[in-house]
Amino acid sequence: MPNRRTFLLTASAAVAGTAGGAAWASAGGREHAALAAGAGLPLTVVNHTYRYANNQIWLYVVGTDLITGRQVYARRDGGLAQVSLADNGPDGFADLSIPLVADGDTQFVVPNGMSGRIYVSTGSKLRFKVVVDGAGNAALQHPAGWVRADPSFGVVHDFVEFTHNDAGMFCNTTAVDMFSVPMAIGLRGSADQTTGRLAPGGRAAVFDAMRAHPVFAPLVVDDAGGEGTRVGTVNGGLLRFDGGVAPFVRPSTRDVLFCDGALAAPNDGVTGPVAAVLGAGFNRSTLLTQPAQPATEPAGFYRDPTTNHYARVLHEHSADGRAYGFAFDDVAGFASYIQDTAPTSATLWLTPF
Repeated sequence: MPNRRTFLLTASAAVAGTAGGAAWASAGGREHAALAAGAGLPLTVVNHTYRYANNQIWLYVVGTDLITGRQVYARRDGGLAQVSLADNGPDGFADLSIPLVADGDTQFVVPNGMSGRIYVSTGSKLRFKVVVDGAGNAALQHPAGWVRADPSFGVVHDFVEFTHNDAGMFCNTTAVDMFSVPMAIGLRGSADQTTGRLAPGGRAAVFDAMRAHPVFAPLVVDDAGGEGTRVGTVNGGLLRFDGGVAPFVRPSTRDVLFCDGALAAPNDGVTGPVAAVLGAGFNRSTLLTQPAQPATEPAGFYRDPTTNHYARVLHEHSADGRAYGFAFDDVAGFASYIQDTAPTSATLWLTPF
């Protein structure tokens, strides 16, 4: 089953949103002949921000063509175009933006056979750049909203992650990298599902709560697994498990927040699931109180002063208690993730600020 670890190769730093006008210009391109626009999933984009008009919001659908493995972006008609250095304009950046309709809800088509992100930018456009990767192929350089030197740092933007193929639509609202634009997603097909919606006033409450914590306050930038049981013990400075699980060295704070380094989870079905459970236990601080993991009662999460207060605050202000506050938040089912193996439509709500 796809989860966040299959959407991204690595987890990035997590910071809260930023502050940030331009017009849309058509991004021409090379359509992948095997993927017609009609094969995609209808997506309705609803602007309920009550802060930005439709003409101040742009979408970007970028990712990987699951047939060719090449990096692609969706055109306005839902067709796929392979990224190329020719996409970079005179300013050195590629305008891959899709504007919302002038008024009302925007209808779009998510291409089939694609895995990636749907970015939303408000107030100004994002600056993507096509570069050459180590293999000599054209690759897309994404914005890094938490990096002050990034050209999109001053733009209020966010994204959802998805994989859409013949097996269905798999998507989540993620705050692992950053949180800025409150969004919710819905799928209709074999079931009617919604996730990601914050409680009323949730966005402001998230930022206020983060600012109030002396250690996590600097994260706020100015805002206008697997089955089976494994038994482990610490021996010789290593946490060793039975069942062929690789031993774990003591993780650093960075390892815990990134769910990487000493807590990296290989896709092997053995060590990886254990690393995910450990990562969740560290972030939720349940390893301090419960020897049996994963802990599944949210009332016991984040109780210790030394915990991932960023993730705690996001969950507290989510309407359904689910969010992606760290990379292994899907452990025990607390991530804002939904899927449907027979989807007929999807909805992305840009919810009130």
